[in-house]
Amino acid sequence: MREPPSLQAGFSLVEAMVSIVLLSIVGFFILASQNKAQKIMFKGTSRDAHAQIVSVVKSKSGKALEQILTAAKSNPAALTTLLNTDLSLGEGIRMNWAKPVGNNKFVTMQYVSNPDTVAGEALKACRQSKSFVKAWQGPELPQRLASKQLMFCGQMQLPQGTANEYGSGSIAQAKASFLALDVAFTKVIDGTAIPLSEFGTGGTLATVTWTLVWSFEKGKDKVQQFRKGIFHIVP
Repeated sequence: MREPPSLQAGFSLVEAMVSIVLLSIVGFFILASQNKAQKIMFKGTSRDAHAQIVSVVKSKSGKALEQILTAAKSNPAALTTLLNTDLSLGEGIRMNWAKPVGNNKFVTMQYVSNPDTVAGEALKACRQSKSFVKAWQGPELPQRLASKQLMFCGQMQLPQGTANEYGSGSIAQAKASFLALDVAFTKVIDGTAIPLSEFGTGGTLATVTWTLVWSFEKGKDKVQQFRKGIFHIVP
C-alpha cells in the first residue's frame, strides 16, 4: 500500500531540513579547522620570519649602541650624526632613534589602548629614554656619562604594501612598532655596576635588555606581539 502523497512530501521536507542542518554543522567544523590551521601556520611562519628580523635588530642596534656609547666619551660631536642615522633592518624596515616633541611625547610612538604588561612597560621606558641628540649635549652629557643604566628607544619605520601576512609582513604592516633597549654597565669579574664613563676599559660589559613590540590587524582581529631578550656589548 502506497503512502499518501502528503505524508511523502512531509518526509521529504524533514529529510531536506536535516540535510541542511548536517551540512551547516560540517561546514562550521571545516571553517573552524581552516581558521585553526591558519593560526597555526601564522604562528609558525611568523616565528621564523620574526626570528630573522630580531637577529638583525640585535646585531645592528648593538653595533650602533656601541658606537654611541664610545663616541659619548671620546668624540661627543659625532653623536648628532649617530643618533640621526636610521638603521636598515631589511624587509624595507628601518629604525630611527626616537625623538621627543614636547611634553615628553614621541612623534609617532603609540600603542593600542590596552597593551599587555610587557608592551606597556616597554612603551613607558621608551618615553623616558635618552636616545635623542639634546640629551647628550651641553650640561646633559656629564649626567649621561655618570649614569649606570640608560634607556634607548627606536621607532620602527614600516613600509606600506601587501607583504605576506603570515611572515615578516605582520611587522611590515604593523600600525605601531618600537624597540626598547635597557642598557646597564657592569664589571665582568663581579657584576659591579659602573658608570658609562668607565665602560670600555678592561673587563667591562654592557648588558642590553631589548623588547621589540608591534601591533597590527589581521582581518578583523587586532594582534599584539612582542619579543624580549638580552644581548651583551663587549668593548
